[in-house]
Amino acid sequence: MTKPIPGGTVPTNSVWLAALVFFSGFGNLGCSLNTSIAIPPDVAAATVPEHLKQGHDAVYLYDIGWVYYGPAGLDIPSNLVFTRLAKIKLLTRAATEAGKFGIISISHRGKFIELEAVIHKPDGSHRPLTKSDIVTTALHKSRKRNQLENLYVTRIIFPDLNQSDIIEYKYTHGLSEAGWIFGHVDVPVLFSRYIVERSFEIFSFEKLLRDHQNLKPKKTTQTLTGSVGFNKHVSWTATNIPAIIQEPLMPPLIDLASSIVLWAKFSEYTLEQMSSAYFEWVTVHQECPRSIRQLVMKITTGVGGSSAKIRTIIDWVKTNIVVVNNGVISGVIPSMDPGDTNVENVLENRMATAEQAASLAWLMLHAAGIDTAIVLTSNADKSEFDDDVTDLTLCTHVFLALDDDGVKLFDLTDRFRPYDSFPTQFQGRRALWIEEDYFSLKNLPASQPTDNQTKISVDGQVEPTGDVVVTTKLVFSGEPANLLRKALSLANKQQQEAVMTRIIGKSVKNIEIRDLVFDDVEDPYQPLCMRVEFAVPKHAKIINGKMIMSLAPFINLIYTPPLIAKSRTNQVLFPFVADHQLKASIRFPAGYRLATLPKGLSHKKDKPPFTIGLETIYKSSDNTSLEISRRFVINNRRVAVESYPALRDQVREFLEQNNTLVVLEPTAEAPEDKSAQLP
Repeated sequence: MTKPIPGGTVPTNSVWLAALVFFSGFGNLGCSLNTSIAIPPDVAAATVPEHLKQGHDAVYLYDIGWVYYGPAGLDIPSNLVFTRLAKIKLLTRAATEAGKFGIISISHRGKFIELEAVIHKPDGSHRPLTKSDIVTTALHKSRKRNQLENLYVTRIIFPDLNQSDIIEYKYTHGLSEAGWIFGHVDVPVLFSRYIVERSFEIFSFEKLLRDHQNLKPKKTTQTLTGSVGFNKHVSWTATNIPAIIQEPLMPPLIDLASSIVLWAKFSEYTLEQMSSAYFEWVTVHQECPRSIRQLVMKITTGVGGSSAKIRTIIDWVKTNIVVVNNGVISGVIPSMDPGDTNVENVLENRMATAEQAASLAWLMLHAAGIDTAIVLTSNADKSEFDDDVTDLTLCTHVFLALDDDGVKLFDLTDRFRPYDSFPTQFQGRRALWIEEDYFSLKNLPASQPTDNQTKISVDGQVEPTGDVVVTTKLVFSGEPANLLRKALSLANKQQQEAVMTRIIGKSVKNIEIRDLVFDDVEDPYQPLCMRVEFAVPKHAKIINGKMIMSLAPFINLIYTPPLIAKSRTNQVLFPFVADHQLKASIRFPAGYRLATLPKGLSHKKDKPPFTIGLETIYKSSDNTSLEISRRFVINNRRVAVESYPALRDQVREFLEQNNTLVVLEPTAEAPEDKSAQLP
């Protein structure tokens, strides 16, 4: 086993000089290198084929990534750098907007070594961008000398874009991870190439190609001789790559596009050595600092039992420390001295990275006599750990874990989340589990639908005038509660009412919110409760002595995924498994009775392996009121494309019931409104 670092190359001086020529300027990119690495002349001069000019906002003429060794003195680990070159033809006015190609946003670790961009006009003129057109924001800056610990977002702002313009840009920065995605969402690519250079004597590369789009990228290998030995240039090239269609609830791009992930391995390092090094790096203080011990004693005095102490410590960290979630993990290797994680500085400044927060929490738990494991994993838009591929830079997040009557994971980056839960996007994924004398690779546990529940109770009254008054209570737990808490923390009372109005008003107009109350918004250990009273004036219509109305105000409160398109290109990926339940009681006005009980719906496949289970049940004992029970259960997050038609039909049938009409017939003389129309 080896210590993997991001892939790279060891170019010779002559190769580096060639690279400088290669990157010397736009308009000359196609002929600077007479090797397979260069942009072929026909690619540099390519135009958009006629069949792609309709139905797309833009087309990538080429998109190229190159991993190699930069010149000495860059102050980055191993001098590995990554360069990207892209050329895009704009086809519509929409493509010029900021949400499309008017602004190109690039997330990167470490500062750019090089960044250039230019606009090519149809008349042959060129408009190079200046420093004022480029904005870099630092998301996180480390105190360490290693600049790749710093995280930035750079925005290239293309001014005065017009339809038919061509934009071109290139950038180079220190390599933080090695990988390439050939396809793009909603934009086809004519030519995509990923180039990696390596030395036979230093690096041994492992390749993972996921060809989801069946592109069959062409692999080309070329050997050059230089001062440090033999260099191998390996490239993968794909052409005429179709756009990946944007659809609701689609999986991340890594699951849909063809991609390559590379690791460079040092054969002398084992996974055990890397795990030990990381454990030592996070738990760097051999002796727990006195300030930590005093703090733990202060906040746990009078707290009994290990579970209560764990919750107290984890909650203290999440409440008192602002944790910056960078999605970046240090790729420490055994040859590095353990870096100071500055927990005492964290206590003083009340700010931390996820790793610093994990270090602080681990020390606090250790001081309380509680041993926890360190868990490293990646989120859903990254490649997973594999038994044979163990690159720490592949990880994006760090958790703490405790094996106590089932695995409990502590997410320190989300103050709205209970101490012993972690986000759905990591559930079931491969993770590296590290303890002081033990490490392993295993899958993280996954939640059940009942862990993410929404329970809705509705009490409705239909007035003789046709007005409808509804009092409802919604109780959220798990992921729905977490999402709603985050939204409410950013919303004022007026915005909260607007959200509720949109929820209820999906199929009902003229809603009047009379009262809206939220309970336990700040307490993540309690279900989040929402109580709302609203009215819908003149909702029921009296025609020929009968009252006719839609049941939408009473039953249209269950979340239903927007899956009604006739066909679909991509898989469906629900945000989380869930169990939504509704019970409604509707009282009719005196002098009216239910003419006919509505037809219910039942697909009682509410347990795996079935994707969803749903039902609507209507009951009425004396026809003067109506009891409704509805349920929508999502058992599996992922649904294959071939299973979509059945899923779509079930969802559509459930949605159609939101507007079920009922007829109330008079039992005695009732007022008549002949001018009224059906809703």
